[in-house]
Amino acid sequence: ISKDEGATWTRVQVAKNGITGHEAGVAVDKKKNIYYTWIGRDRLPYLAVSKNGGKSFSRPMMVGPPGIKEANIPGIDAGDPGKIAIVYMGSTNSPFKPGKFEDDECTLLTSCPAPKQYDKTTWNGYMTISANALAKDPIFYTGSVNDPGDPLKRKNCGPGRCGTSVYDFLDIVVGPDGAAWASFVDACITVCATSPSGDIGADGVVGRLVGGPKLR
Repeated sequence: ISKDEGATWTRVQVAKNGITGHEAGVAVDKKKNIYYTWIGRDRLPYLAVSKNGGKSFSRPMMVGPPGIKEANIPGIDAGDPGKIAIVYMGSTNSPFKPGKFEDDECTLLTSCPAPKQYDKTTWNGYMTISANALAKDPIFYTGSVNDPGDPLKRKNCGPGRCGTSVYDFLDIVVGPDGAAWASFVDACITVCATSPSGDIGADGVVGRLVGGPKLR
């Protein structure tokens, strides 16, 4: 954390369960609450909150929906205090189990060959929002932007950048009306939309959650 335009820095450890790689997200609301999201060693999405300018953070909260087995490249934005929106790629049929594929982790920024265990894995774009992230027991709402029957990515997606085409090109913003909007890369727009043949073609797509609480 720097309070002098980067001339000096204070290093703060948010949590102890981070995975190898550089993908994480941070946002600050107008009351200076800090929200930090990352992927844990179990490859699930986590959130921690600081109410004192980053001096300390809350215990990590796993914010993925039921059924998600692996996630990657999270991002976050804040609206009014306590109101946040998170974006990430997620899979409900990943073969990953903590400790099983540690040797297959990609530690470089380039993509790595997918283990054969991931040949049938599909990935969707997820958005998670909360209107009370500062509460002791906050509520999170999550939805998949795409139809899981037509995934955005097949085979492996990180850790680190999400293979070819997707890389880390995800982002999320809370609009002036309090709705959360997110951008994704659909790397499965032609043959691979109906056949598990890997990435073929790519389009940029935008999504938002319909319904739920406003974030401003």
